[in-house]
Amino acid sequence: MPEPPASRLPDDLFGPGSRLRVIGHRGSAAVAPENTLPSFEHAVHVGADAVELDLHRSADGHLMVVHDPTLDRLTEGTGPVEERTLDELRTFDAGYRFTTDRGKTFPFRGKSVGIPTLEEVLEVLGDLPVVAEIKSAAAGHALGEWLRKSPERERILVGGFERAEVEPASRHARWRCAYQDELRAYVLLGKLGLGRPFAPAGCDAAMLPERQGAIRIVTPRFVRRAHADGMGVFVWTVNEPDDMRRLLAWGVDGLVTDAPGRARRILDEIEVGVHAAA
Repeated sequence: MPEPPASRLPDDLFGPGSRLRVIGHRGSAAVAPENTLPSFEHAVHVGADAVELDLHRSADGHLMVVHDPTLDRLTEGTGPVEERTLDELRTFDAGYRFTTDRGKTFPFRGKSVGIPTLEEVLEVLGDLPVVAEIKSAAAGHALGEWLRKSPERERILVGGFERAEVEPASRHARWRCAYQDELRAYVLLGKLGLGRPFAPAGCDAAMLPERQGAIRIVTPRFVRRAHADGMGVFVWTVNEPDDMRRLLAWGVDGLVTDAPGRARRILDEIEVGVHAAA
């Protein structure tokens, strides 16, 4: 099988100095049901530079964009996602439980908001890059096969928490995020000045929270070290304006946020201030 055509995207799309400053978390999870087409459409509308999404595999082999292993939290259904076929999954209302006022109203309920496939999401995103988080071993294998055949792999960063789940996809990916176990050693030993020998090999990005429990992960020093080791730094999930401003001032490459419109406004304000001071 021939290799997919060469990419027109930058060679450092997810690396240090990335232009992907605003990454919509599950689309725009603060304003529309997460991982649904309305959520991704909103991210595009407000000027997100990329989106993050989650993948499971349906029982008949389709890559489904949904975070949880079960239907219970987001839909009126119950039970494992991966035990349902595509046609069965299409019957569930992915907007059923979404509310922004603590359950007083459910604005997307009954509006034909379903669980989309990866292909459906890519279609509404235009040419935006995608951070694809693998949520199961089945999804990892399915995404690996899909990436092997598709030119869309040129805009997809593959990530996840479990090495065994992610590697079947990452071996076919153009872009790879460091596995969480790789980052754990890198972060902790870096605090002792020993991080460089443990820098994840072949990774384009470190995607991680600012803090993990009592441990602060992201600092200006960490950002400089990750950049020196060839990784862009993308912090999740950043929703408060003060946190956005502080992290951007520290030099992080991108913010993964439920509110990409808010992040875009803050980034625009910062850039206007820089130009005014120049």
